Amino acid sequence: MNIRQLQYFIAVADALSFSQAAKQVYVTPPALSQQIAALEKQLEVSLFIRSKHSIKLTVIGAVMLKEARAIIARVEEARQVVKQATAYNGGNLNIVVSGTFYTKFLPEMLRHFSSTGANINIDISKLDWTGLIRLLEHEKPDIVFTLAYGLQNFPSLTYKTLYTDKLVLVVHCDHPLAKQSSISVSNLSSLPLLATKFSKHSEDFCLTSNLCRKHGHIPNLIGYYPNFDSLLFAVESNKGVTICGRSGIEAAAYKNLHCIDIESPETNLDLVVAWQKDTSNPFVPLFLGQLDIVVH
Repeated sequence: MNIRQLQYFIAVADALSFSQAAKQVYVTPPALSQQIAALEKQLEVSLFIRSKHSIKLTVIGAVMLKEARAIIARVEEARQVVKQATAYNGGNLNIVVSGTFYTKFLPEMLRHFSSTGANINIDISKLDWTGLIRLLEHEKPDIVFTLAYGLQNFPSLTYKTLYTDKLVLVVHCDHPLAKQSSISVSNLSSLPLLATKFSKHSEDFCLTSNLCRKHGHIPNLIGYYPNFDSLLFAVESNKGVTICGRSGIEAAAYKNLHCIDIESPETNLDLVVAWQKDTSNPFVPLFLGQLDIVVH
């Protein structure tokens, strides 16, 4: 199936006549009929009911017509976006990332995006969740990679989920709990939790705190560390345990740490890409289109 076949199909569906449609797409009726037959064979369905003097869409044909129109519209939209983007003699794309999950795909994404030939300068900033929220209160970055938590407070943003992470308990591999694969929320109450300096305003902490409160206790925080790396180093030194997204631990690649699932459906973390609804930057839709290719 290709774009030309879809255009031919739409023409025939609109005209309900092979001869009239053939004139519109500048091919002979037999050639047009062959293309429609090839499309039906590829789809393994009948798109039209044919008689000697008329044709009409089948039920499946009507469904296909709607999808074909959507595909052609999307292709044209993509053409316009690329045309507009390549017409710029240089441009800028401001990307802000929060957390560590983006390391799974962002480097590959940027390499892929560079290969499109877009003449663009990409500026990437890394912020903790507190810094990101402060930034969003005063500025409008083009692209944001973060967790969905809290983004509902910024109606100017729209976002979509890239994948879902899970909160896990992180302990040293020699910790007594390291042999467990999971732990209940109630059993978190007595554990000596470590956190980053700004954890009280982080997405991980907010989700953890809300989860614990629903089960009648608050996290037992005993120490704070200036950043995520120093926090994991402290856990690896067996000074306590922490709670964070599993992907963050995988990205950090600490060999002596063990992740334990928390037994609750409320531990899901939606990792998203967000952008301004009213963006006028032509490189934003171009970037998002390339992101779909890399992530999916």
